[in-house]
Amino acid sequence: MTLPEPGRRAFFLVRHWAAGAGAWRETHLDSSCDILPDELDSAYRTVLHDRLRRRKNEVARHATIRHLPLVRITLHDTPAKVIYAFPTASRVEILALPAPWRTAWAAGVVTVVAAALCLLAAVIR
Repeated sequence: MTLPEPGRRAFFLVRHWAAGAGAWRETHLDSSCDILPDELDSAYRTVLHDRLRRRKNEVARHATIRHLPLVRITLHDTPAKVIYAFPTASRVEILALPAPWRTAWAAGVVTVVAAALCLLAAVIR
């Protein structure tokens, strides 16, 4: 089961990079112990408590929670850049990427330029 992400979604590139390089933590839950990891976000805790509650005629259960601590940093000096950090097997990986609004702005500029070039090409013919 995949849970909805609370708060801001991590940029696709960060999620893709962390999926392969991140030092994921696993917590195994069974019917005798349903203690969730302390570092889980409260939004995740709410969803998991609802999904892991005891059901009628339940005999046993086993679940594994994989989670990766991810830090999103924005600095006032450089608002066009977002820094992500997450642990790997040997160190902390840091990715500096353009802010989502900066990426959207660049895509808008490229779209306007492409539309202007198409219009210019149509007028010249």
